[in-house]
Order: sequence, then C-alpha cells, then structure tokens
Amino acid sequence: MSLGIFFGIAAMCIFGVVPIFYKALDNVPVVQIALHRFTWTFPETMLIVLVLGQSKSFYKQAFTQSNFILYGGSAASMGASTILLIWAVNAGYLLEVSLGAFLNPVTMAIFGIGFLKERLSRWQVVSVVLATIGVGIFTVAYGKFPWVAILLTIGDGVYALFKKKAPLTPLHGLALESGILFPICLVGTITLEAQGTGVFTHGLVQTDVLLVASGVMTIVPLLLLVAAMQMTPLYIMGLISNIAPTIQFILGVVVYKEPFSTTKLIGFVFLWVSMAVFGLDSFWAYKAALSEKLGKENAIPNDELSLDVETCHDGIDGAAHTFNTVSTPTAHER
Repeated sequence: MSLGIFFGIAAMCIFGVVPIFYKALDNVPVVQIALHRFTWTFPETMLIVLVLGQSKSFYKQAFTQSNFILYGGSAASMGASTILLIWAVNAGYLLEVSLGAFLNPVTMAIFGIGFLKERLSRWQVVSVVLATIGVGIFTVAYGKFPWVAILLTIGDGVYALFKKKAPLTPLHGLALESGILFPICLVGTITLEAQGTGVFTHGLVQTDVLLVASGVMTIVPLLLLVAAMQMTPLYIMGLISNIAPTIQFILGVVVYKEPFSTTKLIGFVFLWVSMAVFGLDSFWAYKAALSEKLGKENAIPNDELSLDVETCHDGIDGAAHTFNTVSTPTAHER
C-alpha cells in the first residue's frame, strides 16, 4: 500500500503544480494552449498504449457507437473545463480553481443524488452543509459570485457522470477521448499556423517545448493515479485528493499574491472541515464494509486496512463518491 500512496501523492502534487506550467505559457492564447494540449495528448497516449502492447485490445474494445457517444460527451466536458482552467489560472483566479477542487467531493455527492438516485449518509449531509456555508462566506468576502469555481466543479461532476458508465480502462479512455478531440484540435492548430497567428515554432524554443509537454502533463499524473487507485484504499485516496487543491491554494496566496483576507480564510476553513468530515465518513464506510466482507462483528484492526481496495468495493457509497472525485483528471489537472 505504501507504494500506492506514493503514486497517489505524486499524482496529486503534479496536478497541484499544473498552474505553474500554464503560467509559464501566459504568452500563448488560452485556446491555442488547449488545442496543443489535446493535439499532443493523443499521439503520446497512443505511444504508451503501443509500448504496453495494448493496441489490439484498445482497437477491439474502444470503437463502438456507444463508446463514441459516451466518451464524446466526456471529451466535450473535459475540453470545456480545460479551456476554463487555463484561462482562470492566467487571469488570476487560482484561489477559485482551488475552491472548485475542494468542492468536488460535495459536488459528486449531490450529482449522485440528482442523477444516480444515490443517498447521502448523515455525515455526508453535514459535509455538504459545511461546504455550502464555506462557499457563502467566501462569496461575501469575495464581493462576487465565484462562478469560476462553480463552473469547474460542475464540469468535473458532469465528466464523472460520463465516466461512471465508462467501460474502458482509464488509459484507453483517455486515448479515445483525446482521439475524439484530436482531429478538431489538429485542424485548429494547423489553421492558426497557416493564418500566421499560431505561436508554435514562431517564438521561444521554451514555449514550443512546453506546448509539446502539455500532453505529458496530462498523461503522467493520470497513470500514477491509476496505479495508486489499484493499490490504495478508497478513503486514503479521498484524503490524498486534497493535496492538489491545497497546493493550488498556497500558490494563489503565497506565490502569486492573489487578494486574500481573514474572511476568505474562514470560508476555506469551513471547506477544510467539510472535507475532513467527508473523509472520515469514507473511512468509516470502508471499515464497515470490509468488516462485513470478512464476516467479522467488530471493527477491523488498523493493520488490516492495507487489504486490496477491491475487497470492500461493494457498499461503500461514501468512499465511492470520493473515488469518483480523485479519478477525475479533467479540469483539475489542475
């Protein structure tokens, strides 16, 4: 399990510092960054599929009408969230990006009720109430509605709904999603270059390298995240998922000096308490389900918590919400 935790922390740290990557491209128009990201993500993802010897299984499983509809929807959601994320980072809304990421578990839970007919536990309700209070306090201190944060977390929620029914592995799913976006993004990139408004190969070499690397910045943390999810209990992944927005919060306040106040801090404190309650609820659900699975009447000892996550997958509604959050590498590639 320790290796899985390491992979999870590494993935979330990369997601957390992605704003630094986009800040380094602030001389490039937002749409062009997004076009290059998906233009390069597809061939780089397919290269990994080929290296792993999974090309036959990918082509056999991916190309169905239902998959194109499902992954077309998730690709559209991912593309829209990516454009908004890049714009928000370079326009000075990093605190809102962090706020949106912290709201993800709550958003997933609410979407689960509205679209999947799932039920919240008592402590999940408490978490939702605390998060709502936190957003309200932040909004009052902010002086305007945090629409960037709300749109980003809704985008992640929509993406998660599509992925809830996704039949492909995360790697194959990313390959299909980026493949759907690839022709559009490639044509867009070529058109801009032909018109003389493209930046690729027309500026600093550093800019060209970063644009090509934008695909890597998508793929590497995803692979680390997938490896972590296969080795690590859900409640731990839920806790780890808070690393990325925490890093973004620190970057926004300390590094990029975005306006901050005591009242905004109080709003974030409510969010952090909300996430703690949500994480504890996932932990309790994990223990209860694992104990039931093992046929024990009492709670399991701590040294048994390293059992494979699949052992207790059934019936862990709270942990499953958190799992959906951390398995959403869209806008909060982040």
